[in-house]
Amino acid sequence: MIGERLRGVAGWVAAWRRPKAPIVVLIGTAILMAATLAIGRPTVFTDTDDYYAQGGGVVRSVFRYFETGTPVLNFEDIDYRKTHADGAEDEPVHNQDGARSVYYGVFLYLLHWIGTLWAVAAAQSAMGAALIYALWRKAAPDAAFWTFTAIMGGLAFGSTMPVFTGFAMPDIFAGYGAIAAILLFVYGDRFSAKGQIALWLAIAWAMNVHGSNLFIEAALAGLGVVWLWWVKRPVKVLATGAGAVLCAAAVAMLAASAYATVVKLKSGDTLGRPPFLSARVLADGPGRAYLRKVCKATTAANAPYVLCQFRHLPLDDEEDLLWSDDKNLGAFNVSEFHMRELLLKEETRFVLASVLSNPLWQLNVSLQNWATQIVDTRLDEPLKNPAYYIRDPYWNTTYLPDLTTSTAPCPLKDRVCAPRINGQPTAIYCAGLALGWGLLLLWRFTRRDIRAALASRREDDLARLAVATGLVFLAVFINAGVCGILSGPFPRYQSRIFWLIPLAAMMLEAGLASLRTRKA
Repeated sequence: MIGERLRGVAGWVAAWRRPKAPIVVLIGTAILMAATLAIGRPTVFTDTDDYYAQGGGVVRSVFRYFETGTPVLNFEDIDYRKTHADGAEDEPVHNQDGARSVYYGVFLYLLHWIGTLWAVAAAQSAMGAALIYALWRKAAPDAAFWTFTAIMGGLAFGSTMPVFTGFAMPDIFAGYGAIAAILLFVYGDRFSAKGQIALWLAIAWAMNVHGSNLFIEAALAGLGVVWLWWVKRPVKVLATGAGAVLCAAAVAMLAASAYATVVKLKSGDTLGRPPFLSARVLADGPGRAYLRKVCKATTAANAPYVLCQFRHLPLDDEEDLLWSDDKNLGAFNVSEFHMRELLLKEETRFVLASVLSNPLWQLNVSLQNWATQIVDTRLDEPLKNPAYYIRDPYWNTTYLPDLTTSTAPCPLKDRVCAPRINGQPTAIYCAGLALGWGLLLLWRFTRRDIRAALASRREDDLARLAVATGLVFLAVFINAGVCGILSGPFPRYQSRIFWLIPLAAMMLEAGLASLRTRKA
């Protein structure tokens, strides 16, 4: 009897040392949600309104069809638009919706409907916990369960991750897509077919919810292919990995194109977006110099670009160019709808001409933007007091007040709405810890065993561990290059992925401990 009880206790201890995957993911989710509770509430941003509005429009159209039989697309209206110039709506409303993923909007709208923004935070936390669990199982297969909880605790209370899992924006998926791509290339052969499909879906979803993720994951895929070539994997394996990422990118672009087609058929609008790249080269300087050179002696009738009409503006701030309502500063937001379409149509031609007019200048400024983006990790935007959206005359007319107050009351006379942590000291705290973890990671890579594993052209466990954690670390710098060069250095873009540095370092330590346990 005593022996059976002891064996039962031993079995319970063994099961707790390695609980089943769903339980582990649930525990990881709970740790991240505890951090969101410590912050105070899930948070929103101005762009959250655009995502929610688009997603709500789609969901309501589908529900209307099932409730009343009203078709999503009215084919009589479509036929009329094909034959009548006045078929489109008088004032197009989709001219900048192409910059926001409608699929994330549907995700946001449905989860908020189910359980307010707390459901959004829980879903985003669960996705992160699942991916980190998958990385931990492959990188540290013999590690004790407590190492996973330590990693999740370190991320929850020592990194920027929980700020973004509770942020009603797709920013957190930049890191998730990076982890999925790395797992596919480094440990893909150790996943079942279902696991590989899940990783592919995570990559495709991340690419779909934000365009910058496509470039990040493509860069990581390129590095993954280089490593597979280095360890002499067959060409078929290289092609399969690269093909999977390319297929995910194609699916993401086709999904965006499908929505644009539906919008065109339903409303007559052309789904557009702001000319982000034009604004970038103008703010950088080469675009400004080129525009004033080619528009110097032209009129509106013979000007080579519509942008020539704005050559008298400062043109040195991307945010002003795109979003300012002041005609002495802005170009896009202050323009009529047809003008916005013209600005977008000429974007590619203008950007290429601007860059080619002085490529060294553009290269220098782009590298400066890259360097600035690497260290710019403030948290002002995701930790902004949501009472602002209730007080502001414009944002008070949007969905943001309802999204905010649905999670908890938001009295305006006190700081109940404000997050419990302040953005600036929190960013300094997270950056300091990330710096320490980053230095530890770099020191580990100088050790003889890891250098030998990387140079051996083998696929042993140590080499895979080093490559996986090294790529996770490099993803932070790739993100800075993509965002800083293409959009400009904005704190939110780097903060959203800065948590990968402590993840890489802690995962490397857990993996090395696992290898020592296996050898022992």
